[in-house]
Amino acid sequence: NIRTGTSLGTVATLSDDSSLTSWKLTDQSYYTGNATGGPASNAAGRQSAPTGFFVVDNDTSANAATINGFKAFLIGSNNDDGVDEYTLGSAYNIGNMTFVNRKTGLTDTAPQDLEVHSNGQYVFVLGNNNDRLRRFTLTTAYAINTLSLETSGTNQIQNFAIPNSNTPTGFTFGGSGTDSCTGVRFSADGTKVYLSDNAGGDDITRLNLSTPWDISTTTYHEAFYVGAVDLSISGIDIAGTEIYTVDTGTDTVRQYTSNNSGVTLNADSL
Repeated sequence: NIRTGTSLGTVATLSDDSSLTSWKLTDQSYYTGNATGGPASNAAGRQSAPTGFFVVDNDTSANAATINGFKAFLIGSNNDDGVDEYTLGSAYNIGNMTFVNRKTGLTDTAPQDLEVHSNGQYVFVLGNNNDRLRRFTLTTAYAINTLSLETSGTNQIQNFAIPNSNTPTGFTFGGSGTDSCTGVRFSADGTKVYLSDNAGGDDITRLNLSTPWDISTTTYHEAFYVGAVDLSISGIDIAGTEIYTVDTGTDTVRQYTSNNSGVTLNADSL
């Protein structure tokens, strides 16, 4: 998946045929593989098939200075991978991550991506196995071991099925298997969510939330076809009026720019 951070615009502008060599400022890595060969900081090999990675940069609480860039979450597509919580020793430096905790039992055998929002209160998980976007509540902010699996009450899991009855005829997002749901990103105010897929549609899709962060209030808004250039989208990120995608079919990062205020997905704006 892809996470751009807030300073990408000052580093480089990407286009369909650009190289990332000028964008690579440092070479940071963290081992997430199996136990064999795992470093001491992650000897258990926490993730066998990582698919989504999120570094918190949206916290607005009084502790934002010690949270943004210092908390990270990793999700894997194997049933036993779950979600891992990490702390970063220095802001946004993934080469200096320390494992904190893990939560399993998310009831999706192929989760693809995640985001953490509302000052660490909610974790949103996009799943391929059941084609759903789900919201989990953390009873302690950013503490993944406090993720609630309750199905009723204040902390119950919320579900948005993909595709949904609200979608128009011909809406191609979703499908089944591993070639459908791939990425999720929310707007900063929680009223919009953008989804990527590499099914037959190869779309970037926007959904609206009438109540911020409440996916039970989600309705379809619009979709934009990018399959002419993005052959296999595996991730998406939103930064202002910019959309960034990762195409694993061509090993390419692409940037789409909206001419409107915020990101709208139609042929006239992209």
